[in-house]
Amino acid sequence: MINLLYDRIGGHIFVSGPGDRGDWSVATLYTAGGIGLFVGMLLARRAGAWITEERRAGRFVGWSLLLYGVLFAAAGVMPNLYSMATLLAASRIVIGMEFGVQETFMMRVLPDTIRGRVFTTDRSLELGMMTLSMTAGGWLLGLTDPRTLMVIAGLLSCSPGVIWLAAIWISGFSVPPTAVREAHIE
Repeated sequence: MINLLYDRIGGHIFVSGPGDRGDWSVATLYTAGGIGLFVGMLLARRAGAWITEERRAGRFVGWSLLLYGVLFAAAGVMPNLYSMATLLAASRIVIGMEFGVQETFMMRVLPDTIRGRVFTTDRSLELGMMTLSMTAGGWLLGLTDPRTLMVIAGLLSCSPGVIWLAAIWISGFSVPPTAVREAHIE
């Protein structure tokens, strides 16, 4: 849905006047998101090094997912292009770090014999969700304005973090110790 939101917001809301098709605004939103992901992925290694025990790792994943959604939702109410782009970049930094860390966790705990199948399934589900969100986004943009939809999408993006943190709090769930510590081959 992000693609539709960037196009609609940049191409229609943040136009400067007649003759402005919003190309600069759309490009600014995409660039902010791309830079955010790039920086977040670069910081993932440092975040992973900071996470050296299971409880901290679990909280990092949950709070990162929650913060990502909050920042994305907050971007929807920003009054101008550059404040929106700043919050979008911040949200993408957070999700880039979280993604790099949780993918590493998965790699560490999965046996070699099924790792490829799990990652293929994970990517397939991710792409399927992107397709569904684009379809839903196209339909929902006919019912509501793009800023409202951005806020709703951000708040929905918080839900995995809320569920994750609730699982930690209610059941004592934690990330497996093998996920947070690199195996040392001797």
